[in-house]
Amino acid sequence: LNDAVAITLFDSFSELFKSGEELSSDAALRMAGNFSVTFLASTLIGVAGGMVTALILKLARLGAGSCDDEHMLFNVPEIGVVLVMAYVPFLVAEACNLSGIVAIMFAGIAMRRYAHFNLTQVTRQVFLPTVELLASLCETYVFLVLGLGVFLTRSAFSPQIVSWAILGCLLGR
Repeated sequence: LNDAVAITLFDSFSELFKSGEELSSDAALRMAGNFSVTFLASTLIGVAGGMVTALILKLARLGAGSCDDEHMLFNVPEIGVVLVMAYVPFLVAEACNLSGIVAIMFAGIAMRRYAHFNLTQVTRQVFLPTVELLASLCETYVFLVLGLGVFLTRSAFSPQIVSWAILGCLLGR
């Protein structure tokens, strides 16, 4: 949630900077309104996406077979539907110039609460650890790229900025 709020606030401040307007009470109220609309609309898109995914999984019955034994089999179409439908709220929010990160976060919350139990038992047991592994790998990749970017950009490297950033991170923790 911190990242989503920070990105949404950054967008508001960057729009203010691009317009060349000074920070006044009117501009602050407009930014607060813009932030609220963006955050709430993105939240609604995410929750709606999670609910639609739960409904699709419930009605399509991708994991239901002709007998109860098939409920114990791993089901690839279910995972495919969940992964695709988890990305759709992000795309919709970004297409509407809203926050895709907020939308996908609330879609994940709604899917965990409602769609998770519409998966077959084995798929549920496999899906969560798989998604956690993918999230961990992606997070590691992002930090590796950011770390390399700091040291590979020789023209913009500033030991003073890096030192202050490390100090800020340590104080923040």
